[in-house]
Amino acid sequence: MAIFCFGILFGPLFLFIEINFFISIFSLLISLLVLNKNRIYGFLLIIIFIFLFGVFRYTQSEVPNHITNVSEKIGRPVSIEGVVSTNVEDTINNKRIIIDDVSIVGKKTFGKILVTAPLYVGAEYKDKISFTCRLKMPEPFNGFRYDKYLESKGILALCHFPKYIDLVEYGEFNIIKVIYSIKQNLTTRLSGLVPAPHSNFLSGLLFGGQSSISKTIQDDFSKTGTSHILAASGFNVAILSVFLLSWILKTRIGRKKGLLLILSMLILYMIIAGATPSVVRATLMGCMLVLQKIVNRKPYTINILLLALSIMLLINPRILLDDVGFQLSFAATIGIMLMTKNWIERFKFLPENFGIRDSFAASMSAIIFTTPILLWHFGALSVVSPMVNLIILPALPFVMSIIIIGLLLSFVSSIVAKIVLLIAWVFSYSILRIISVYASFDFSQIEFSHQKIISVILVVIMGMFCWYKKKYAKKKST
Repeated sequence: MAIFCFGILFGPLFLFIEINFFISIFSLLISLLVLNKNRIYGFLLIIIFIFLFGVFRYTQSEVPNHITNVSEKIGRPVSIEGVVSTNVEDTINNKRIIIDDVSIVGKKTFGKILVTAPLYVGAEYKDKISFTCRLKMPEPFNGFRYDKYLESKGILALCHFPKYIDLVEYGEFNIIKVIYSIKQNLTTRLSGLVPAPHSNFLSGLLFGGQSSISKTIQDDFSKTGTSHILAASGFNVAILSVFLLSWILKTRIGRKKGLLLILSMLILYMIIAGATPSVVRATLMGCMLVLQKIVNRKPYTINILLLALSIMLLINPRILLDDVGFQLSFAATIGIMLMTKNWIERFKFLPENFGIRDSFAASMSAIIFTTPILLWHFGALSVVSPMVNLIILPALPFVMSIIIIGLLLSFVSSIVAKIVLLIAWVFSYSILRIISVYASFDFSQIEFSHQKIISVILVVIMGMFCWYKKKYAKKKST
């Protein structure tokens, strides 16, 4: 599994290789494997095969050269038709719609288009939409490869405020559309129970997304290095999982029933959060932490994590290098798995009640392991980030739990739900206030000119530290 992941990692270096070459090499390797009787040579042949398969899978994820794609239609107004391929994202001033199965001037065209449309457009998942628009190419900004990020999702062109929009609703039953409607219903319900901007913040915290939050607040989150809490990433879900684990396993429910209960809760969260690709990945990372407790052996834990990574990369190999959300989710999960136990020992002065110590230790582990990724992509680090994260992250599991309880109670009594969510409002007010104060400092953020080199150095230092801790632990045990 690790070899396959390395094949994906080195895939960009082999984009020039034709598919016929891979077919020939695979045929040769299979023939040698069948004829070979030496176990060592057979093992080496299997490793080479898996590595090359990873390389092959990445090369096949590239945009085909022989097929007309939407990026070739950039620069002039064209008539476009497509199908809404995911949940429509509502922002303050517009809607963000991703369409697939695209036809341009009546001709099928490869690739997806991200459409920024007016708020009155009532498009939903699976609806067919047609319009006229001048397509644009996605471009990097502030050092972030936004174009590569969108390409990893199959989006090759942008359309800002199309004209002559025509919509045909999808009338048939679709389970994914039902799931998306559940999320939309819960988001609307939360807005009616908690005033803005706190409802927007709490919604982003639970379901992911910061598009409905004002630009000023978004900038404050960026300056304080806390933008990750507004993404449906493994960061939030992993910390929530640790909180639930530490709390439920100390009850009378029992270990086995408790772990199964947490897995059920994570799956329920995935459904109510919309089951988007980012939410599914985040939930999978949370499930990995639960499985770690079930297996309770580090070697098997790493294998489970690698298996999950391999499955995700097999589905979409581009996320390893281009999807920052996936990278943060995976890094946070690894950090929590490897470092939380060490941090718990260092924070014995914190109370164990309600999982406070475990949540704090998990937060520290996640922050450390995600820092190089944030620096690599955005070229800046928040000086105040460690302090702000240490203050607010341990509170996130409590807030997310309160939001879920409040939303469930709202189906019984809106008055009771408002009383419960009042606690979430207090947390929201405090968190936003803390972030605003720290973001106001002139020294809150530092930009680096050689951020990628520094990121690599940080990763090497972290790797050496983990190796030393493992070696020290073995000596101590003997």
